[in-house]
Amino acid sequence: MPSSKPLNPVTPLSWWRKARTITPDPAQLDILTYEAHSASKFDETDFIYLKTLWKNKKVTEFHINDYARAGYVRTAREFVRQMPGPPSEQEQQPLCPLRQNMITFINTATAPFRPNDLANVQLGAFLVTKWLLEQTRSVNNQGRHVGGDTIKIVRRSARLEQQREAKAAAERKKEEASLNKQVIGATDSMADTQELDVLSPETMGLESVRSEDEEIVNSVLVNLLATLTLCSGIMSTNGREGLQWLPKRQFFLLGSANNTVCEARTDGVLRNYHPGTPNCGDPLAILEVKPYNRYWSQAKIEWQEACQMAAWISTSLRVKTAEKRRAGSLSVSDSTNKRRILISQDYRFLYLTVGEWGKGYETYLSGGGLRPETPPSKNSSPTQNRGRADAKPTTTGPEPQPQADPARAVGPRQPTPEDLDEGNFLVMNCYGAYSLDDPQHLRLFIRNVLALMLELSDPWG
Repeated sequence: MPSSKPLNPVTPLSWWRKARTITPDPAQLDILTYEAHSASKFDETDFIYLKTLWKNKKVTEFHINDYARAGYVRTAREFVRQMPGPPSEQEQQPLCPLRQNMITFINTATAPFRPNDLANVQLGAFLVTKWLLEQTRSVNNQGRHVGGDTIKIVRRSARLEQQREAKAAAERKKEEASLNKQVIGATDSMADTQELDVLSPETMGLESVRSEDEEIVNSVLVNLLATLTLCSGIMSTNGREGLQWLPKRQFFLLGSANNTVCEARTDGVLRNYHPGTPNCGDPLAILEVKPYNRYWSQAKIEWQEACQMAAWISTSLRVKTAEKRRAGSLSVSDSTNKRRILISQDYRFLYLTVGEWGKGYETYLSGGGLRPETPPSKNSSPTQNRGRADAKPTTTGPEPQPQADPARAVGPRQPTPEDLDEGNFLVMNCYGAYSLDDPQHLRLFIRNVLALMLELSDPWG
């Protein structure tokens, strides 16, 4: 969801200006001399030390061909019926009913869940997903619809209620009839999003409701991803029988092996548990959820998700083999930058975030950058962060007198082109929001996720 005014640094120059609130020379910041909060309690100063740029982008700006190869994009389109499948698909009869369930789920996204509805049979494996999705909405305020902060209860007469039911039945019949038709999609990923409705920040601000508990939202996202993995046919492709979406609290450490800066845990993970493959069981993508709309806590959510991505990168840098260090990195990344995927759901809205970084950022995380002479003081933090609590003097004699700093005598140092190279930062490109109540949004989201799964689990990398 693009905000009208970015809350976190978007460019290296805006980061440099923020970092000057901590030190006159931001190039001297070093993550390994700093003690940050845990990911869930990350604050603005932690975020500055993380050297991260956050770029919110519209769903129409996500072009799957930038992140997955054309063959995988074409296969994902076939899975969600954006283009006809190959003739060989007729031989895969067991997949047909399951894939039909997925298409039904997409096409009926706007319809609420109705117990004992005969149409539920067509949802098949997605019936539980549909029911869980309804719980994110109905548990809030006893099922009443909330507009802003005012509860609105709509009363209908018996005749109007019958008319409404008749109209809903006609819509379901129309949806069922459409299932027998192939949906031919555009041949280019940019064309797929040309007619997509974009949720504006103003619209998102009207969604002040929230789910009763975060675990409900987590159940929805993991169940949705796991079910589409089982039903789409992706597990029948070479080497992907072990693809799993799990509600696992994946644990990552930010910092070196001997100096932990902070820890981060996710709400779920994608892995390919396929014995014999180099990356068996390694995380390929991570999940994060919130029970409320991102609009109401955007900066804090971005801080936390950036920490999770950075901790994942930092943890992989300590792995011995190159194959395992590459696990979870998109194969289409160019020679200088790497990319990884974070999927998040906030209330009933979905986001795809691509974390991108270069060799310079890996050097920063592993301790190759310059270190300040003393640990950061909590008094220098605009948010009163802790700094290192275990710093001890190295001498027992008289305390040395501070020496004059020539750089401070002439004022803050100006950044060089190398300081402003994005390869030295973690760049979080966040695409969203995809609405779970919009069939077009849901179809594009599922298509994108399936293509990314194919790319991430490529056995040849």
